[in-house]
Amino acid sequence: MKLNPLILLVVACVLMGGCTTTVPTRSGHTSSGVDFGTPVSQMEAEQLAGEWLSENLNMESPKYTWGDLRLASEGIPYPSRPERAYGYELRGRAEVIHGYWTFVGGQPYSFLINSGKLVLVRQLQPDGQWVQLN
Repeated sequence: MKLNPLILLVVACVLMGGCTTTVPTRSGHTSSGVDFGTPVSQMEAEQLAGEWLSENLNMESPKYTWGDLRLASEGIPYPSRPERAYGYELRGRAEVIHGYWTFVGGQPYSFLINSGKLVLVRQLQPDGQWVQLN
């Protein structure tokens, strides 16, 4: 009797635990114990991020371009602490006119959301480094 190699691979993978995933449950926890928080929708994430930008930056007539909301499965390091932050990350760009009518185009931002709250807000600097803003 000849066994199908694909079936053997699947069985081996399951037995060895090599096919575990980091997909959170409805509560936001994974089998590894990482808490991503309760899932949020793309629209909710965009609203939270837009509100934070409006409240914390001196902007006139902002225009946002949002990327897709994604699970930050490997976590995002805090710049000032050794632990990592977990949740759902929304990246986007804000084209703004600052209070002195200076146009600043396409500033990249990253928003990490856990259970409906902004956990980490970062801005990408010209040197390629992320700077924490909250």
